[in-house]
This record gives sequence, C-alpha cells and structure tokens, in this order.
Amino acid sequence: MDDVTQAAFDRAAWAAAEGVATEDQLTLLQADTAGWKHALERLLDDTEDALDAVQHLSGPERAQVVADFEAELDLLEAAYDRLLGVADPTLAIVTIDPAGEVRLQATWSGGQVVIWAAGAHTKPADNDALADLLQTIGGPALGWSQHPAVPLPSGARAVALSIPLDEALGWLVAVGGGLGRGSVGSSVSWLGHAALLGVRHVAAGAIVPALKSVKRADNRGLDLAVKWEPALVGPELDALAAAMPGPIVAMNTNANPKNVTLDIVSAVVDTIASEAGGKLELPAPPPVTRSTTQVAEAVVTRLDGSSFPAPVAVGAEVSKRLDRWAKPVTSGGRPRLVVQLDPPDRGDAWFLSVLGPGAEGTLLPIEVALGDSKNTKALADELARLERILPVLLRAGGLRRGQVYLSQQEAWELMTVTGTSLESAGFDVRVPALSRKKPTAALRLFTIAEGDTAVGAHQLANVRWSAVFDDVELTAAEIMKLAAAARPLVKSRGMWVELDRADLKEAAAALAERSTKTRMTGAEILRHAVGLEGTPLGAGITVEGSGWAADLLERVSAPTEPVLTPEGFVGELRSYQAEAVAWLGFLDDVGLGGCLALDMGLGKTPTVLAHLARTQGVGRALVIAPPAVVGNWAAEAAKFSPKLKVVVHHGASRATAEELEAEVADADVVITTYGTAVRDVDALEGIAWDRVVLDEAQAIKNAGNETSQQLRRIPA
Repeated sequence: MDDVTQAAFDRAAWAAAEGVATEDQLTLLQADTAGWKHALERLLDDTEDALDAVQHLSGPERAQVVADFEAELDLLEAAYDRLLGVADPTLAIVTIDPAGEVRLQATWSGGQVVIWAAGAHTKPADNDALADLLQTIGGPALGWSQHPAVPLPSGARAVALSIPLDEALGWLVAVGGGLGRGSVGSSVSWLGHAALLGVRHVAAGAIVPALKSVKRADNRGLDLAVKWEPALVGPELDALAAAMPGPIVAMNTNANPKNVTLDIVSAVVDTIASEAGGKLELPAPPPVTRSTTQVAEAVVTRLDGSSFPAPVAVGAEVSKRLDRWAKPVTSGGRPRLVVQLDPPDRGDAWFLSVLGPGAEGTLLPIEVALGDSKNTKALADELARLERILPVLLRAGGLRRGQVYLSQQEAWELMTVTGTSLESAGFDVRVPALSRKKPTAALRLFTIAEGDTAVGAHQLANVRWSAVFDDVELTAAEIMKLAAAARPLVKSRGMWVELDRADLKEAAAALAERSTKTRMTGAEILRHAVGLEGTPLGAGITVEGSGWAADLLERVSAPTEPVLTPEGFVGELRSYQAEAVAWLGFLDDVGLGGCLALDMGLGKTPTVLAHLARTQGVGRALVIAPPAVVGNWAAEAAKFSPKLKVVVHHGASRATAEELEAEVADADVVITTYGTAVRDVDALEGIAWDRVVLDEAQAIKNAGNETSQQLRRIPA
C-alpha cells in the first residue's frame, strides 16, 4: 500500500469511527477490510503515542487535552471491536494446549473447582509437581482438599486437589484477566473467562434472586434459601459454552456444555451476590415463617443465602411468585426489544419508538409486532418491563403504544444516562451518535473585499461575525435560542454534542459587542485574527472570505520552506536562520514589516544578507545601523553575499544630496547610520526603496521621538 492509499484509508477509517464517512469512503473500507483493520491499528498506535506525550503537560489545559485524546482512543477502540465483531475479546484467548507439555487443568464437579496437571502424550503431575505448579502461577495458598484422581483419556489417573469456588474466585478472575497465560491449560483459562462473565453480570446488575428449597427430613416443611442467578444471559454464554475444553467435564463427560457453563456462571454470581448481601444492613428476619408474607419478608432480609424453614405450600407459593417475576429476564427465548431515538424535527422534538421482532424476525413498531408475532405474550411481557423502567413511554397523547416525543432534555438523558441502564436491562438502545468531547469555541470573521479599494492593509472589506463550535457555525439569533434551551445540543461532525453554557454566554456577548462593526480595513482584520483585539473565546478568531487580510492568513498556513543554502549566499545557514529567511520572504511577498529578534550572537546580519541576496534584483534596500556596526555590515556583505552591490553612505566624504541618487543608482544595498539618515532624510525620501532594514531597532521604539518621526518619511 503506497503512502497516498494509506492516507486515504486512515482518513476513511477515522471518518467511519466518528460516524461521518461518505459513501465513497465506506466503499473503500468495505472493499478491503484488512486495510481497514490496519488503518485503525495505525490510528490507535498514533493516538496512544499522543496520549503518552500529553501526559507530561503541566499547564491548566492538561486535563482537557488528556480527556480529548482518551475520548479519541475510546472511539477508535470501539470501531476496532465492531470491525472484528468481537463482543468479548477475552473469549479469543482460550487456546489449544500444546502437545508434550504439562499444564494446570481444571474440572467443574459438584460446585467445586478440581485442579490437576497433565498434557497430551505426557505423564500427569504428582502431588509435589502439582503443588509447585500451583505456587508458580499464583494459585490460592489455602482452601485445598485432596480429591479423587481424575481419569484421563490415556487411561492414566491424575492426582487432584479441590477447592470451593468462593476460595478460588479471585484467582480465577485474575487468570481470566491474563494471569499465568502460557502456563495454565486451556481449561483453567476457560474457567477464568467464565468467572469474568459472572463478575460482569454482577457489575451490570444483571442478576435476580431465586428461592431454592430442600425438603426437610420429616417431610413436613422446606428449608429455603435465596440463590442469585444471572439474568439476560445472551450470546456471550453460548460462545463460552461452544469453546469449553474437554477437561472441564472430565468427571462427567456426558454433561451438556451449555448447562455446565450456566451452572458455573450462576455459581460465580451467587458467590459474589451472597457475600455482598451479608454486608448489607437489613432488618432482622422474622422469627417465624409460616405465612407467605413472613416468607417474603425472610427473602428480603436473608439476601446472604442463609436458610430458613417454611411450610411446603407457603414456600412453594413464594418461590413460584419469584420465578414468575424473574422469568422475563431469565428465560432463554426472550425477544429483544429495540429502543430507537430519532434526531429532532424542526420543533426540536425527538421521536422515541419501541421496535420488536415480527413473525419473520424483521423489526416492526411494537404495536404492529404484537399483532404480527407468534410470541405475543413474551413481547407484551418485555414491553411491560420496558415501560416500568422507562415510564415516559406511558405518557398520554402518543399515537401508538411504544411511541412518544421527548424534549431535548429527555433525549439527552436517554443518550447519556438512561440508555446505559436500558442496555444493562437487556434492551437494544439505538440513539444518534453522541460526543462527550467539549467543542472548541471560536469567533469567525467573514470578509468580502470592496472592489474599488486598493489591495493592502488599507483595503476595505464588508464583514460578518458568527460563532463557531468545532464545525458548527451559529449566528447571534441561533445562540440566543440555544441558550434558552434546557439542553443546548448541536450536531457536530455527525455527532450530537452539548454546548457549554458559559461559552454560549461569552459568544453571545462577543457577537453583540461586534454587531455594529460591518466594515474594516485589512489592518483591522489582521489585528483581530492575531488576537491583538482580544477575544473571550478560547480558540480565538478565524478569518474567511476574500480580501487582502483573508488571502494573507491563508498564505500563513503554507509558509515558504526553509533553505539552508539560499541562492547568492556563500555558506550554510543554521536551521533557525533558514526558518527566519523563509519568514522574511513571506513578509516581503505580502507587504508586511517584521522584527527579527534573534539573541545577540546568533547571526541576524547574515540572516538578513541571505534574504537580500536571495531577492537581489527586486529593488534596493536601505540598511540603517549604529556607526559601530556599519563596517561590520560591509564586511559581512562582502563575505556572505559578494554579488550584492553595496554602497556605504556615511561620514564627511559621503555623497551630497544632489549626488546621492546617482551614487546609489546601481546599488543593491545602501548602508548608513541613524544620524546620517536623519540629516539626509530629505534626499533619502526622494529615492525609491524596496525595503528599509533597521539594525538595533530599539532606536525607534518610541514612535514620538525625532528619529522615529524622520525615518518614517522614507518610503519603502
């Protein structure tokens, strides 16, 4: 891939990540997904490097800059995961064990983790080797019990240890996160991922309590206990079950992989939730549990899984009620509803609709799907559950059930807060692309030059002011409307973003202050552009349009490239001198003056001579310097730019006013002093000069003194 193609892929990949890719860019990416993947990897590497670099900033802008790069990194990582289609990248870590290598293996048996060590075409590890291997990879130090040997496919039996899940859970989660990778076997690694899946269910709140019962020995009652189960089990569990290594069921080879996987994940969920339930401050459990009310009270006060007795009929009734309540989020055939938010209409109303699968599996408005689906009850149950979580759906006035208009405030809440909760509850949420990155605020000055004015700093232009937030341009009226909104939202780079109210206030004030300024000279426009007139917005002022100032600022973005050995110059410039010569050339091209402020001894004189040599023939230059350096100017001109024709106009023998024009007629550079220039100003102002160079320019820093006043008479 050449540099041009690579750059095109990078631009297209970034645009796709932001959700603003054109049809041509999407076509380019979809035609070469490998190139798309590599482009995202390059962008991720570059963004990570940039994030590392800005971590070292110490100024007040550090937090915002770091946050911006972190947001870009999150955006690219999400795009990369979407491209790979990996819902849970950790599942891809489970690998096949290499032959001839003894590794730690795991079996799930009776709610306990059984550990042993073996490998294909090897002898299983003995007790000592197993203990050493466990210690090497950071296994639990306590909690182990001797377990009957595990039968192997070879006919051998491996010595084994067992440990309760709650004793090994922290270690298994660490293994799932990468601990011991390359040392543990595929079964231990898989069990670690199962533990991680259980942890994620707890962290997301995707768990429900169930009431498990055991008949008492006298058959006259039940022992009940709360057991926590995972809810909203989806494709992740199916993928994990499909990847389950054989050693997991070494003690029961006929077990169903999905059932075993669900059993393990459920055990993880129950272990974590029960321990957490024991740490809650709850009312004391009822002393007796003979009625349904008392049993229900016991359930909510014994979330730690401790058991309590109850009559058979009463216990069974509460258990069934709890199962019916949890069934919508625990049943395997649960339909998945889609909550869809459309961008606002002209009245700033956001349309929210609920979609469900019809008979053919296609998404339909939920009211239509209820009449079309073969699984009407499940759909209705899911819709009722959604309406409990999102009560705005029950607002009166909707045309159909599952449809409602939201205000800007409600839409923002759905995009930023509520939507995440709905996804955790098992609903598919589709909202317009959202950016949390604060837009950069600036003022924009649009200029249109008047045709009958001269080009230059005095050129008049009609001007129009607006405010810009990233790529969104707003007039004063639009800003006032946004400032009055509950949530000032705009669409920027294909994503909805909230504007900062302080920035809106500053922008409104700035536009109001400038509203009467409809015409400016080129010099005034330039002063605004470089910040000399000040601006309350952090990104300053941008100038667009036509005219001298706009053209000048456009050229600034593409300055002349530095040249270390310019034409007509003898020797080689240092890099900073070359940059200064390029800058002087730019000033010449646009007709501006400048101040070359290099420190003493860094070669300002050769730098200026290089510029004069490079532009020889354009016109003559007048150099005005203190008497002590006139000789130095002449000597350095002879050394560095010998082709320049140099005339020194200084001293008692200098040309008279009548002789001066003839003396300098063929000169490229005329060197004089401040005193001489003031005395001979009448003669000097009668000569056409292309440029005037003032060495030790502090001599004219006071614009009101005699020297400054007289030298300003010299045209250049």
